[in-house]
Amino acid sequence: MSYQQVYQWVRKYVEGGPEALKDRRGQSLESKENLTG
Repeated sequence: MSYQQVYQWVRKYVEGGPEALKDRRGQSLESKENLTG
């Protein structure tokens, strides 16, 4: 695990709280399809 990865997680948590750290991989794919569809 790189320092950069940890830094990104900490930044997400500070900006959005615990909800920001949830795995959104599936949702992001769906939203991209909706935008291009």
